Amino acid sequence: MSDTKIGCADFTGRVVSGLVPGGEPGSVVLRQLYPGEPVDIGIIDQIEPVGAQLTIYPKYRKAWTESDRTALTQFFADRYRDRDRLATLLAGPLDCAELLGEAAHGR
Repeated sequence: MSDTKIGCADFTGRVVSGLVPGGEPGSVVLRQLYPGEPVDIGIIDQIEPVGAQLTIYPKYRKAWTESDRTALTQFFADRYRDRDRLATLLAGPLDCAELLGEAAHGR
């Protein structure tokens, strides 16, 4: 199974993409594309409905503030969850309330 790109964005002048590894569903590998040569800078694991765990590799930690890390986690965890919901939708019959969660109940 191949990797799936789930998004790309500019974070304070650094362009980062997120890839879901084919062999590791549930994780997003973060790759800085610009500036410089593309390099993997971290990974987001334990993506759940309300949380996710970001690990920036030691070599790159100093370059990313806590605010940057929060933005990275939020952006790519949301994209991962969107991809997961779409996969559920495309898989066949579904319960709209289950797919939409509380939104289906007008909250």
